[in-house]
Amino acid sequence: MKTLVAAVRRLLLVTFAAALAGAAGCQTVGSSQSAEKSGSASAANVETWQDFGGGVACHETSPVTASALLADIDSYDGKHLRVSGTVSSVCQKRGCWLAMHPKGRAEPIFVKFTCPIEGRLIPAEAEGKHAVVEGEVSQREITESYARHLKEDAGASAEEIEAIKGPQTVIFIASPAARVFGLTPQAEGDTQ
Repeated sequence: MKTLVAAVRRLLLVTFAAALAGAAGCQTVGSSQSAEKSGSASAANVETWQDFGGGVACHETSPVTASALLADIDSYDGKHLRVSGTVSSVCQKRGCWLAMHPKGRAEPIFVKFTCPIEGRLIPAEAEGKHAVVEGEVSQREITESYARHLKEDAGASAEEIEAIKGPQTVIFIASPAARVFGLTPQAEGDTQ
């Protein structure tokens, strides 16, 4: 009987916590949402987004900005973080990565996803949109050929690609989840 009472209490606590999270604006992980669906915003002020990868978890703490991450990469290297910034480019071929390139910084942050089997993952319309990404930050040295491959996938000119010489140091966010704001939610089963 004590076990049954404890199980019911746990179930009630989990249900109550989920209801509070929903009331606080946390959304289901991995879904596309619109504030209009919940009735919490006027039609003129609807914030929409799409989640990619595993979905960004709802946390109480604010994400680190892309600028702050690049300004102090040694403090963040190897840590699991949420990072916010503007999407500066998207893989033009399959949408398997996005980059955030803060103003005044030469180097971008690459957010690499598993290449989709078919279709696209991140739509090209994500460029210029605000995003929050989550994953493990790492500073890596990549080969000249891989750096050129990334530039080519970004749609760079032949001159930009040829200008890459030798190994390059890049900032990656691995095992990512991304929420890109300003994208129209996809209906269930839709593909890019």
